Amino acid sequence: MLLLAKPSPADPSSQQGFTLLELLVVVLISAILAGIAITGLTSVLPTQRLNTAANTLRADLLKAKADAATYNRDVGVGCNVAKTEWKIQMFDTTALPNGGVYVGVVRKMADFEGVTIDTLPNVIFHPNGTTPQSYNLVLKHPGAGSRTITVSLTGKVRIE
Repeated sequence: MLLLAKPSPADPSSQQGFTLLELLVVVLISAILAGIAITGLTSVLPTQRLNTAANTLRADLLKAKADAATYNRDVGVGCNVAKTEWKIQMFDTTALPNGGVYVGVVRKMADFEGVTIDTLPNVIFHPNGTTPQSYNLVLKHPGAGSRTITVSLTGKVRIE
């Protein structure tokens, strides 16, 4: 059996740790990778905001369709004149079970930073789930393009 002598503590080859140069290289590489990650993240945010707004509007349209069937009344989603918000509204609130009060959802465009509504006519759903016409709703973001939500005559809602 071959025995090797342990180096003594005074021997420089027995010192453990990193040199200052090695630590600086690691810090530099970490900083470069962080810069790349932040740049990539900022380019994704506008697309995420636009997608979130489109998905939220689609969900609100589907809720309006469901509410029309539930309450047996026409229910719509419309935008205010300034195009700063959209809301679900019921057009005939007489004889509702809760005393004629219908609380719809109101969404503020400020919740979707940078997203604007290009077109949002009053989309109306009948109790049977159909609409009087087909609709194209356009949401835009300067850094991410646009998303069009279509509502067919049969009441199908999809994002294109």
